[in-house]
Amino acid sequence: MSAKRRHACINGHPIKNTKKTTAIQIAKNMFQLFLKTSKITQKDWESAYRRITSILENFPTKIIRLESYNGFSPELDKKHFDLIMDKGTPNEHISFWGDWMSYTGCITVRFYKNWEKQLELESTGEEVNQDKPITWYPHTPYKDDGSLPISNGIMPVRYHYIDTEGAHYRFALIAIGILLENLFPGRAFMTLWDENEESIDAVINWLEIHFNENFERPLFFDKTRLLETFINEYKNKKEAVCRMANLYRKKHKQNMEFAIKHIGYQPTFEFYAEVLADTSFGTFGFSDILMPWIAVTEDLEASLNLISASKQLLLSDKENERNIEKAAKYDLSYILKDLLGNYILWTPEQREQLEHFYTNKEALETGQEDLFGVMRRMMGYRVDICPIYATEKELFEAFMYHDPKKGAVFKKIIDDWINKNSNKYVDLKQKLEEKQREYEAAKLQPETGEADETMLYRSIKNFIEQYPKHEQFFIEKAIHANPNYIRIDEAMDDLKERVEKIIRSDKHQEYANRVKAFPKDRNINYIRSRIKEIGYSVHPEFERWLDEEQNENTLFHLHFLLALKLYDRDAHFARFRLLWDKGNWEHWQVSAKTRSINWSGEKGILP
Repeated sequence: MSAKRRHACINGHPIKNTKKTTAIQIAKNMFQLFLKTSKITQKDWESAYRRITSILENFPTKIIRLESYNGFSPELDKKHFDLIMDKGTPNEHISFWGDWMSYTGCITVRFYKNWEKQLELESTGEEVNQDKPITWYPHTPYKDDGSLPISNGIMPVRYHYIDTEGAHYRFALIAIGILLENLFPGRAFMTLWDENEESIDAVINWLEIHFNENFERPLFFDKTRLLETFINEYKNKKEAVCRMANLYRKKHKQNMEFAIKHIGYQPTFEFYAEVLADTSFGTFGFSDILMPWIAVTEDLEASLNLISASKQLLLSDKENERNIEKAAKYDLSYILKDLLGNYILWTPEQREQLEHFYTNKEALETGQEDLFGVMRRMMGYRVDICPIYATEKELFEAFMYHDPKKGAVFKKIIDDWINKNSNKYVDLKQKLEEKQREYEAAKLQPETGEADETMLYRSIKNFIEQYPKHEQFFIEKAIHANPNYIRIDEAMDDLKERVEKIIRSDKHQEYANRVKAFPKDRNINYIRSRIKEIGYSVHPEFERWLDEEQNENTLFHLHFLLALKLYDRDAHFARFRLLWDKGNWEHWQVSAKTRSINWSGEKGILP
């Protein structure tokens, strides 16, 4: 993979095609920012730019820039702490990639001081209607296909979304989003995916102390206020339900609860009947909608009504053969078996006894299962619980009402399940008690590595407490992501040992012998070109250090350090710090010493 291609990756994964706005799998930590550009002036933006700069230059974990990927510049990148580029020119902009403390990053984000430049060079999307709220968007049917949220504004970045999974500079991005929503009420709107309330509260607290003023919560985390901004723009309230579903993708249970309470049961019912009809009966997608509906309504009749309504929608289009075929596959006996399999006949008291088993709780909350949830269910390691409790009589009568011709079938299914599962509750309860005993016994056993973990925990705790209270949330997150930040000497020693082990291995002796014969200038040229190829930032004095270095053994080790494909996270950070501080090279100013090393193997070298 070329260095330029590698730069276009997020944590090792290629950046998704940002030209598409549909059929994209939403990232776990997706960030979007929309601006109503028709209502923002150059003067407005200059004020925002100054504050964005203040956020990025003062954020606790030290935001850094990365422009050293191959082809960006003929010079090595020596100023990655200098976020402002082309200062004092029409092209002045602030550029950032990640943060120093967690040593995580994502795509480079740029904000230009000139508003026109921002729109020309770093923007995507469109403002569909200048007279409509930024939170509004023309009604489009909901598709449960991973489509991205869209809004009535332009995104001031060149991507339709930023996947910040694993990148801790997302907190700085959230701070910028909250800042702009407060600076430009009704003209800025931020959407997120899977950020918790604690993160938002921590960011707001930091902003309020940093700027010494109050900040309102972002609209995305205040659904009632968000709904108020656009609900009157839709004459059909079902479209407002759809809009919320399009904004909070795959959050089916939360969306259903909110829509029933704040928009109304009937428009919510009509919308989700359409969504259910758009799936295929009996599939995971069908369950992803039906099970959250069951969990929200906790009503057997309401759930069967939703199934019936979705089937009628398919049958209503007589000319659509595909829909007629889909409707023919609807079979309530399948639904009955599914509900029985999820223990609808078990009382709430019985189900409470099974709380320590893996359950389908998360799937019910979101309407979406992760891979492990699916595997546990398929392998029988999870107990799926139906949110509805019904007696045998209630269950039979409800299904008979919707399909009276199948009364005998329904009766047999229920009787067979009861006979087959008469001892199921007792068996599961016994398994639970066994697991509980194993858990209690395990607690009495000393944990391996407990002393080291306790020492690391204390070190992290002591380090965090050096910072002001309003910064500690971010420091803690960063240090847990990169503990080597506070144990850098150990990390670099480990890396040096790994390098020496590889040099001494039989596999690399031929290459090592060739490198030993290299003159100084050839080694230096290789080191420089390799840094450019991989894309490292270096100390401002790095090239002078190289030119002045007289110890051939040091240059030999630096050559190997950069030739090796050490892509694991610890090595990547330690290598960066070795390049950043010449004082760390002293270890190599004598010949390598043989020592006992616990090493698991590398991927080889680049000749």
